[in-house]
Amino acid sequence: MVMSEEEFKKRPNMAKYPEEEKIFFYIIEIGHYENYDDAMDYMAKNLKASEEFRQIAASQALQILVHRFYNIKDELILPLLFKHLKSDSKYKYFLSEIMNTLGDIAHLVPRLRRKIYLTCFNNDIDFVTYKKLKKFTDKNLLYSLNNEEEKIEFILSFCQNSSSYQEALEVCLYFLRKNESEKINIAAFQGLTYIVFRFRKINFKAILPFIGRFSRYSTERCEWIYTESLLEDIAIVIPKLRIKAITFLKKYSYSHLRTSSFINYIITKNKPKDQIKLEKILKLNVNNLKKVKLKYNLNF
Repeated sequence: MVMSEEEFKKRPNMAKYPEEEKIFFYIIEIGHYENYDDAMDYMAKNLKASEEFRQIAASQALQILVHRFYNIKDELILPLLFKHLKSDSKYKYFLSEIMNTLGDIAHLVPRLRRKIYLTCFNNDIDFVTYKKLKKFTDKNLLYSLNNEEEKIEFILSFCQNSSSYQEALEVCLYFLRKNESEKINIAAFQGLTYIVFRFRKINFKAILPFIGRFSRYSTERCEWIYTESLLEDIAIVIPKLRIKAITFLKKYSYSHLRTSSFINYIITKNKPKDQIKLEKILKLNVNNLKKVKLKYNLNF
């Protein structure tokens, strides 16, 4: 049990700070050191508080907690975070802070990923830009877009709002074929992720050539990060494509450690007959990880 708030504020190193900052630091302290149950309950209490600095501190502390425990009390915490998506805060960075927290939860607690994305869509907030996008539902507009910024906004908005799975897929494939810029390619892969979450299906054969093309690790371009994320999301949301997605994730992934962790998570969610296949893939990936460790003398 972490010391009480009053004890914390009386620390000698806290004397120079105003009252609000002392409380802010204490909430962060709880995130670092308190046990799971008590910390989650304490963050919920502060997310409900009337003072926005408490809400912001609780949001930051939740980022710490989800990295510590790879879990949250979702029925307690998520409704409070979702409520703040609609907040008209005086702090310009308040929405970004909430979105950062939701992003960490989506990344580290895969079972909640789809729920978080869909809630953001329902609140007209884009998960990549943290902005409220213009609402695009007419596919024909893609031929009248003038610059990179307009194209990115169109891709993300259309994939969030179009009622047609096929049209949304065609928009993403259209821009990936054109390969105009790194940022547009990233938006297209993110759009494919939106399609996966919304419709729970994807034409794997159609997207695979682009996954192969853009999955090569690069220090100059970042598309490969989004191809890996897309494969993970397919594995989470579409059971019939799970084995395929995991197989290609292992083939293309730069981060063997991250892939092993993700495969291990997926194994626990699968039927026994699929677990055997996935465990073989995991074993191969762990062997690759050991080779990388020996080659570069890494310690992990």
